[in-house]
Amino acid sequence: MKPPSLHAVGVLISAAWLFLTPLPGMSQPDQTAPQTPQYERAWVREGTFAVKLAAALKILNTDNEAEAMRELSWFKVEPRGGWIAD
Repeated sequence: MKPPSLHAVGVLISAAWLFLTPLPGMSQPDQTAPQTPQYERAWVREGTFAVKLAAALKILNTDNEAEAMRELSWFKVEPRGGWIAD
């Protein structure tokens, strides 16, 4: 009996790869996209956020937005674009 040639083995591996590859149409149709939340998030101004963040980090306890932004920037805590005063 003759052993299988390398060409025959390659053809068998290629055929198995083609038949066993999942196709996009084979996905489960009963899965749906996650539902969007029923509420909307409220926007928070950067100044208000800076005041609350400075208080939470125990850096500064103030109601002055500019002062909170300045202190946070001194500690290198700032958004990518920098603090924007409202």
